[in-house]
Amino acid sequence: MDGGRKIELWWTPPGGAHELVPAHYLRPPGVSLEELPALPTAPVIPAAGAVPPVAGVELIASWGGEGSAPGQFRTPRGAAVDAQGRVYVADAGNGRVQVFSAQGDFIGAWTQAGEPLREPFDIAVAPDGRVYVLDATRQVIARYSPEGMFEKEFGGELAMYGPRGIGVDLAGSIYVADTGGSRVLKLSPEGELLAVVAGFGAGPGQVNQPTDAAVDSFGRIYIADVLNMRLQVLDSAGGYLGEWPISGANTTDSPHLAVDAFGRLFLTDPEAHIVLVYDGQGNRLGQWGGEGTAPGQFRKAVGVAAGPDGLVAVTDVYNHRVQTFQVR
Repeated sequence: MDGGRKIELWWTPPGGAHELVPAHYLRPPGVSLEELPALPTAPVIPAAGAVPPVAGVELIASWGGEGSAPGQFRTPRGAAVDAQGRVYVADAGNGRVQVFSAQGDFIGAWTQAGEPLREPFDIAVAPDGRVYVLDATRQVIARYSPEGMFEKEFGGELAMYGPRGIGVDLAGSIYVADTGGSRVLKLSPEGELLAVVAGFGAGPGQVNQPTDAAVDSFGRIYIADVLNMRLQVLDSAGGYLGEWPISGANTTDSPHLAVDAFGRLFLTDPEAHIVLVYDGQGNRLGQWGGEGTAPGQFRKAVGVAAGPDGLVAVTDVYNHRVQTFQVR
């Protein structure tokens, strides 16, 4: 601290992402590392099945461009992929959801919920095919049938504040990253509050402006805990299992998460313009991207969704496009 101001040092290690310099590299002048007190170690997150490595990433399609015509976007945010490989995009700037094939063929668009969608920020597809859309401005969740028919909306009674992320587990329960409220909520498919999975704080199992949550096939909950600059892992009951560091970001151009059927965890790093891949214990399996406008590059990768057979969709916010990849 310097006169009440916090100083942060950032770096990009070889082959790594843009991140804070780890504290164990910092020390007062003239003090050796051996003279510093031992740092606490994070608990080892238990393994939950074998996770295959990333053998390669291949671009399938890249489509979009700024505009409001079908297949165009204005600052797309969240994405989801269903069991058939259809890609759902939260086209935030146009106040709509668009649906495509994995190759970018336009299928349809939705704009209406209880009221017209204002800022659809994230989207999730449940195992039964229902689609949940998080409207960040109205602070509600809209539910649609697998055919795209609006069914109901809920969440206004939860007093959320600027929520940014939504995920669904295999049982159909909904997890909402209530970003401004600094909590993660678990809801039933009908919108009933089942639990506050994590509340405000910097301790184990607490969060500070989380931006997304995802659940794997073992019920483990992964949270992008942005202002604490960590990814936390909780068990199905909300018990703390462990964490690992992630880069800082703002909560609009925010990190998002997805887990595929193999247990690989995908995390967007918007500031570094990349997608990172981990196993459930925080071991990095790979990454791809980089800043730019060429296919496979990003200008703020935010939304990420994992579908069948290694299909991954990523929203490329300021290139106003969506890109799909085959992750082997």
